[in-house]
Amino acid sequence: DAHELISQYTILVDDQKSQKFLMVLRPYQIHAIRKIKRQAALHEGGFIWHATGSGKTITSFVATKLLAQNAIGVDRTIMVVDRTDLDAQTQDEFTKFASEYHTGQTSRTSISNTLIVGIQNK
Repeated sequence: DAHELISQYTILVDDQKSQKFLMVLRPYQIHAIRKIKRQAALHEGGFIWHATGSGKTITSFVATKLLAQNAIGVDRTIMVVDRTDLDAQTQDEFTKFASEYHTGQTSRTSISNTLIVGIQNK
């Protein structure tokens, strides 16, 4: 359990101030990700519904990262948000978290990151 906590549910966060720190997900976030992985293995959809400020974006990021690394046939995850500010927040947060996933360094742009593809406002 400790190995799983460190290897799957701890991420390196690289913020805009050039500070890096490790973040361990909260138990309810880990539960949500495990549920998402089970649903994906069954080829069924789902959604994350948590309160404001509870870490939905980081939960979505870690779930996306783990699904991309898994060999269960998930090629893409799609996030739908209902406001432009949430779209910008999601893009910024994914960029901040995703640098560690792909390269170990941040470029602070989603375009250079393979985990973030096809961002569109409509």
